[in-house]
Amino acid sequence: MVGQYNGTGSPAEQYGNLNTSEDAVAGLYDIVSDPGTSWNWDFNYGNDLAWERDWKATGRLGGDDSIYTDDVDLNAYCGHGFANKFVFSTEMDDWYSTISDIDMGDRDCEWMLTFTCNFLTGSMSTFGPAADNVHLICGYATDMTVTSNAGSRFAYWAKQPYGVRVAWYKYGYDTQNGANQNIARIFGAKASVNDYLWGYGSVSADPPFYTSSPSSYTYWDYKLNW
Repeated sequence: MVGQYNGTGSPAEQYGNLNTSEDAVAGLYDIVSDPGTSWNWDFNYGNDLAWERDWKATGRLGGDDSIYTDDVDLNAYCGHGFANKFVFSTEMDDWYSTISDIDMGDRDCEWMLTFTCNFLTGSMSTFGPAADNVHLICGYATDMTVTSNAGSRFAYWAKQPYGVRVAWYKYGYDTQNGANQNIARIFGAKASVNDYLWGYGSVSADPPFYTSSPSSYTYWDYKLNW
């Protein structure tokens, strides 16, 4: 998660700090602490310890996703985002991880949560190539608001249990201002539409790479206005 932007030189500095980011991600621990499952919390890097290279493809770009974000079953980013970009507060390679930098799932990851604006804006030709065996990428097609209870609300619904897709839009209904008319978007394999987190229900087999079989993928939009 990234919450501290002021004084960092980040391109997102103008938008100010996100004081809710740390709690938003920490709420996902409610899944790990469930004694009925066997989840482990592998890492939680924040602010200047969160690096864009941790999301970048190892094979194509020399990034570290294979030992961090793609070496876990569920990962999450929380922080400022521009169109199809995560924005960090530390410049290692550059300030961003763009959707085109990501090859998610070719190592391990099944599900990806993006608590940020506009990461899934555009069409599948834009964000589809990021899917290399990942089952579902959850995010927003629009702006959104990072709330301190974001992770805990997602965890609450996932533990009911609801599938990952349903838990994501229910968390959105719980936390987003309806007047903003934000759109929660879940992109992924059609066969993974009813995936549950491990320990709560069935999980589909790893899908083909998007670039090998784009017809195997789709996305679901949920307008969070009421």
